[in-house]
Amino acid sequence: ALDELSRRFPCVRFIIPQEEINIGQMINIGMKETEGETVFVVWDDIKIRENILRIFVLSKLSLFEKTLDDFTTSDNTECKIEIPRKPLCLLPSLYSASSQVLPVKASPSIDDAYFTVTLSKLLYEHSISLYPYDFMGIYNKKHFLKWAVLT
Repeated sequence: ALDELSRRFPCVRFIIPQEEINIGQMINIGMKETEGETVFVVWDDIKIRENILRIFVLSKLSLFEKTLDDFTTSDNTECKIEIPRKPLCLLPSLYSASSQVLPVKASPSIDDAYFTVTLSKLLYEHSISLYPYDFMGIYNKKHFLKWAVLT
């Protein structure tokens, strides 16, 4: 699977740890190794449909950029305001082998004084999630490093 991905995506750097490490450590290594502003975390055992990776990544990268919003002040002056977008991670839609949508949105809740996390399907753009399902997504490296405790 890794050989196929390496051929299909020659500009992607694949890291294979020499010893057994946990998922968090793997992501931390990726964050340290990359030179870019964003890091796309994906596992080598998923099937990626033709062109879907390129389409997903390109369509989502603009969400990390600043945007201009039009508004009118109280004295009817037309203005533009720059709004920085600061998502930590953008989630992909995931599907099973039988094309069923997988739950990727992790929503926190408190039930009888116990903290629980419920997984649900990502229903719309800009859904907020506690963490990405299976940790796959496009991470904003700057914000990740700001909040992460790297090992």
